[in-house]
This record gives sequence, structure tokens and C-alpha cells, in this order.
Amino acid sequence: MPDQLSELQFPKPLFEGILSFDVVQEGPSDGDHRTIAFNPPLKVDYTIWPEDKDEAKKKGIEVDPNKPVLAYFTFDFGMTSIVYLTPERNMFVHGYEGLSKDSTPEEILIKTLTFDLFHAFCHCDMDPNYTPYHWAILGWLKDRAKVTEPD
Repeated sequence: MPDQLSELQFPKPLFEGILSFDVVQEGPSDGDHRTIAFNPPLKVDYTIWPEDKDEAKKKGIEVDPNKPVLAYFTFDFGMTSIVYLTPERNMFVHGYEGLSKDSTPEEILIKTLTFDLFHAFCHCDMDPNYTPYHWAILGWLKDRAKVTEPD
């Protein structure tokens, strides 16, 4: 009798890896821009998956099951989160830091995380868009991050 567990097909992510942030910067590399330097570097484990077609249909969303749309990620301090990567569901794909609908899933994830880091460290915490997610990022990383503003 064959081993039933070995016959099971577990889904695998379309992409996976670890991002390392030593210094993040807003704007192009030339010029003076706001930066956040991390010591030690911030590590983020990620996997990128297609959205479940049946769940999306329930929400009235048509999806290509082969297109990567969801990134699951975990910061090195233990907090996990999910972000959509498609232009219809990720506002940054429409030009933030050069992103477009043709950007790779990893580029979209990196720029989305960059925005979230700057939002956590440099945005007014009274803004209704400043969420517990941003508070957690700031709280966990403030002792290992140095923010530099342009003159």
C-alpha cells in the first residue's frame, strides 16, 4: 500500500524568498532623500501566491489563477501580514516609486513595504490611515532604525 501522505499534493508558492533592508529611501537614488537605516538589517520572509479563484468569485472579482496576487510576509520580529499585488487592489502599482502594472511581484512587494516603513516612521500618527500595523512596525523597529531627513 503506497504512503498516502507522499501522494498528497501540497500547494507551493509562485515566488518565495527573504528581503533584506539595510537602508530604504524614498525617491530616485540621485539626490537628497529621506532614508531609514536599519541596524541590524530588517529581514522579511515572503511567499507570493495566486488568489483562490472561488473566494475571489464570491467577492465579485475575476482573477487569473496563474497570476501572483497575494504576498504573505513575516518581519524578522515576528509580525505577519498579507498584501495584494495586482493593480486593481494595490494603490502603489499606479506610479509609486516607479511601479506599474508591468512591475514584478517582488518589486511591488518591496515598494509596498517601503511605503509602509516610511508611513510608520514619518507620518502623523493621528491620521486615520495610521493603523495598528504601523504602530507595531514603529514599536518593534524604532530601536534599530535611524531616520534621516533631507536638509
